[in-house]
Amino acid sequence: MDTKKTIKKFEFFDVTADVGFRAYGQDLNNAFANAAQAMFEVIETFNLHAEVWGEKFNPATHEIRDEVKAVTFHLMEIIKEENRCSLQVIVDT
Repeated sequence: MDTKKTIKKFEFFDVTADVGFRAYGQDLNNAFANAAQAMFEVIETFNLHAEVWGEKFNPATHEIRDEVKAVTFHLMEIIKEENRCSLQVIVDT
């Protein structure tokens, strides 16, 4: 029987108006790799399938909204333990 404990790669948590996630790994490199997977899922979360109509986009008269702008330092955590690392990140949308 394998007694190794499976480590969850990442999980999302609620943040008002933004997206937060925690990524886990056996070491810091693995935790960052899992954070990259979570970021890909964040981008996928904001996909929209719809029928639309209107005028051609003109940056002089139209405003761009609700795009992922950056990873913030707000509530950011990097925790390194002997056999585990975790990262907590909030994505500013």
